[in-house]
Amino acid sequence: MKGRVLKFEELKVGMKVCNEEGEAVTVKECDDIHNVYVKSRRVSALHCLVEGCTETIELEGYEPFESPQYDPLFKYIRERKK
Repeated sequence: MKGRVLKFEELKVGMKVCNEEGEAVTVKECDDIHNVYVKSRRVSALHCLVEGCTETIELEGYEPFESPQYDPLFKYIRERKK
């Protein structure tokens, strides 16, 4: 279950967090605010924690366009068993 959006300064390697989809993942690398690497049994991904960050994509035959890169991580909240 996901909680509030985490700041880059709060992250530590080994910390359990949630991605946008609510999946629990573990922080594996967090040296760069633009490339936070997380992993679980099913998912591995890089997350950019800079709100508003974009990347210019240039594809042959197309006009360059901006692609949003911001992909926040959330505080992990353990669900209580009933």
